[in-house]
Amino acid sequence: MVGPMNQTGSVDAATGSDVARAIVAATIHGPMVVLCHDTVVGRFLGLYGEFAQAQARLLTAMVGPGDVVVDVGANVGASVLPFARGVGPSGRVLAFEPQPVIAACLERTLALNGLAQVEVRRCAVGAAAGVIDLALIDAGAPENYGAAPLRREGPGATVRTPIVALDGLGFDRCDLLKIDAEGMDPDVIAGARTLLGTFRPVVYFEAHRGPGTLAALADLAASGYRSWWHHSTYLDDPPFRGVCPPPMRGRGDLNVLGLPVGRDAPVGLRPTGTLDVAAAMLRARAAGAR
Repeated sequence: MVGPMNQTGSVDAATGSDVARAIVAATIHGPMVVLCHDTVVGRFLGLYGEFAQAQARLLTAMVGPGDVVVDVGANVGASVLPFARGVGPSGRVLAFEPQPVIAACLERTLALNGLAQVEVRRCAVGAAAGVIDLALIDAGAPENYGAAPLRREGPGATVRTPIVALDGLGFDRCDLLKIDAEGMDPDVIAGARTLLGTFRPVVYFEAHRGPGTLAALADLAASGYRSWWHHSTYLDDPPFRGVCPPPMRGRGDLNVLGLPVGRDAPVGLRPTGTLDVAAAMLRARAAGAR
């Protein structure tokens, strides 16, 4: 069931938009505030009550009570909520989401679900600390908000936003690092080398064709990690609610699971192999192969 928020208006003055349109969706994780014009994450959560459950199952099996999870590119919380329940009240989830209107949705979702163990930080994550003129999404226009670039070529609303490097945040523990930063994954990893070397967390990020994913794989290997591919479908079949449309069956994203040398991967995952092998896999993926 999807119901209106019974409230329409400015979610955050820093969004640059006069009106943010949102709904409260009944999902597998509990009530979630999503943007109704989001054509991917918001649409799937609103219609089917889930998004990327295969990813959530894989990663939540790797955390437990008291753990610390860092979620870079948290969006409206499809991974944050299962992480929060996995680590429990004694754990902590640090969720980074630079888009103000999306972060506002996530914050309201956390309040609806009583998840005080999650801290939302409205900033980007990169290789070094700095600032960026963040390109703001238009919550009134249909778009895949999760794929919005940090920078915009041409006109459009922006807001001055801090960039942080994870190594500069003084962590005393990190058990899992999940990254969905639309191509900035190598920058996030480059800014977390000390964290990786000290705490040896599970690392998970979306794979993209091009040098970025290969650079991230090389950085992980240099930090004493091995890597595996993981395909996460957008929807389970059947999903939490409704029926998975035939065109969506099996469709999803290719991701990388990185584990410290000596830790075994879940059964059934394929190693990424050498950088040349990984590059061939990414080219095949881009060409439509599975």
